Amino acid sequence: MKENRSLVMVFLDEGAKQYTITIRDPQDGVVETDIKRVADNIINNKLILGKLGHLKTLQGAFLVTRRQEAIQ
Repeated sequence: MKENRSLVMVFLDEGAKQYTITIRDPQDGVVETDIKRVADNIINNKLILGKLGHLKTLQGAFLVTRRQEAIQ
């Protein structure tokens, strides 16, 4: 069995268009304050350009766990 985790962060850009960033294999124990700190850095420094302008607000974040099992 193989298991993968991803952190998904959902933003809105300046034109209110949704933009998603996926980070593979985030560190264990990631918490909301860590996510907000990264999001604030991205937003305040205008590091990423969405389809309709720079990212403006963090809408939410969630962890995705994917488990892969062999069929025998």
